[in-house]
Amino acid sequence: MPVMTQGPGILLAHYDPHVPLPACFHKENLQMVLCTWSAFQKLAEAWDQRYAGPSAKAYSADSKPPPSVPREWAEWQMTHNALTEEDRNALEKIKATDSFDDVSPEWEYWFSRKIKGESCIGLDIVDVPQESKRVSAATLKAVEAVILFENHRLMQLGYVLNWDRFNSVETVSEQIRRQGLAVQLIPVLPRDYNRFLEEQVNKTIQLSKFIKQDDVIPDSLADSIDPAQFTDEQLDPKNVKVKLIAEAAIFAAYKRGASDILVEPQINDYRIRFTIDGINTTFFDGMPKQYGTNIVLHLKVRAGMNITEKRLPQDGKITLSIRGTPVEIRAATMPVLDSQEEKITLRLLSATIRFPNLDKLGMHPGHLQLMRKALSMVNGIMIVTGPTGSGKTTTLYSAIQEMDRERLNVCSLEDPIETYIPGISQTQVNEVIGLTFARGLRALLRQAPHVILLGEIRDREVAQIAVQAANTGHLVLTTLHTNSASGTFDRLQALDVEAHQIADAVRLILAQRLIPRLCPVCRKSRRPTELEMVRIEKQSGVRLNPAIYHANTIGCRNCHKGYTGRRIITEIIPVDAGMRELLLKGQTHAEIVRHAEQHSAFRPIMAQAMELVNEGQVDLKDAQKLFLDFQAEDFK
Repeated sequence: MPVMTQGPGILLAHYDPHVPLPACFHKENLQMVLCTWSAFQKLAEAWDQRYAGPSAKAYSADSKPPPSVPREWAEWQMTHNALTEEDRNALEKIKATDSFDDVSPEWEYWFSRKIKGESCIGLDIVDVPQESKRVSAATLKAVEAVILFENHRLMQLGYVLNWDRFNSVETVSEQIRRQGLAVQLIPVLPRDYNRFLEEQVNKTIQLSKFIKQDDVIPDSLADSIDPAQFTDEQLDPKNVKVKLIAEAAIFAAYKRGASDILVEPQINDYRIRFTIDGINTTFFDGMPKQYGTNIVLHLKVRAGMNITEKRLPQDGKITLSIRGTPVEIRAATMPVLDSQEEKITLRLLSATIRFPNLDKLGMHPGHLQLMRKALSMVNGIMIVTGPTGSGKTTTLYSAIQEMDRERLNVCSLEDPIETYIPGISQTQVNEVIGLTFARGLRALLRQAPHVILLGEIRDREVAQIAVQAANTGHLVLTTLHTNSASGTFDRLQALDVEAHQIADAVRLILAQRLIPRLCPVCRKSRRPTELEMVRIEKQSGVRLNPAIYHANTIGCRNCHKGYTGRRIITEIIPVDAGMRELLLKGQTHAEIVRHAEQHSAFRPIMAQAMELVNEGQVDLKDAQKLFLDFQAEDFK
């Protein structure tokens, strides 16, 4: 029933979400709201009186809403809807058993999306926000609702379909609208809502495991993370509520797949942010300064740092268990705001994480074949390059996991050990006691290793020892900070590695980047400008399509931020006989790249990134950031 029109838009009220939307309505101009049966009848009567006259009825007074009894509900659906054979079989099952319980969750979810006027979602497939400043958890629970997504403009509110309670849901949504937010109501399945409530209870129990046995959580989780309620005594770093906030942030970051937690002082307050898929998202903003200071102090105590030292950076480690999984957290502080406050960054490292096989990394098949060929060699160096956070360690760990660790003696020297791999010997660098990369690498050579995983070539001494190891029968896998595969040769020569040493020792160079992948559900299309097309073709040799996609900054239920993870882009240079000859002759960077393009699967990262832009997988602005990296290397 139309309620209001404005321009091309229509606000449509309906009492039953199971009735499909008529084809005459254009969904992009339509906003659907549910109403009760009595409210729908009143709207229908008002519509008749205004537009059709008293003699005409838009809806019969004898009409009734779909019954709530499962058997009768199934009969009603079969009568009022065009169904497929699969739909009808499922409804027959409901009718025969007079129950919804025996229907598989998969069919229930599918059926809900197909027949209901609105998409009905399962809570197990969304990342449900934990808190909102605009509505309390108790209010949401009273109306059987849950916040699915929230930002500064929009709140998506999931609610259990219940006609008797829908007016209460509307009341809550109206309260939220008065606070300046648009509200989108989305039905959720009852069994998923109940599962969500159980998960919240389990989460609270799990969080309590972070706290020492002599600590007691006095209030609910929701109360415990409201800093506005805290007194000076409660803000003491020894108080259990301060501990709970810190552990709650760690738990939330782990659950959302964050790699880092940033606790940052601002001019007047603190904020906590998570780094997820390389993008920073705010977890808690506007935290009182005294509260944030004590959070940092608590984390420093947990990490074994000197709590009296605020002028110098410090490093530490926190070890804990989340859902039975050992998690190691690297903590690092940095003095800010004229050394009056400290920023602390936590890097989450799961001690038992399973890295994917090389096949699952998303590499180009030709690159994967060349990499496996290098890994099968008995000596030489394979170098993975890229900036910090480009996934170099993940690639090397995945390579190690494909090796026969029962037959081979595999040893690693890392700083730090990011996860423990069964079947290999892992050693962590500790410069405080003199265990440097150089000293550790010399010691490793006396352990008769077949394969050495060297965390990073940092200086001349380590570079020379790595080359010696490769030339004396060891396979060395390592990383180097360069922006391109071809730039690795210049970097090694800058570390005083001679051209003939590079030609003899290096087997393969792999450069890689991680780039955000656009959400295929909510991405938006646009036309690139002529200037963009000319510039991109000049930079990468790839001409942009007339239509490309960019990220939806609001996101959707599928992504919440416009992106769904990241994908890898690699460029590879195998050091074959022709490449060795070029190195020994001292050929230029351009000649090395030309040879790689002609004789291997080499394809520049920039060109691959722009091809992904044309395919709609990557935002142009994210691809252009890679070009800035290569420009920086050119200036060097």
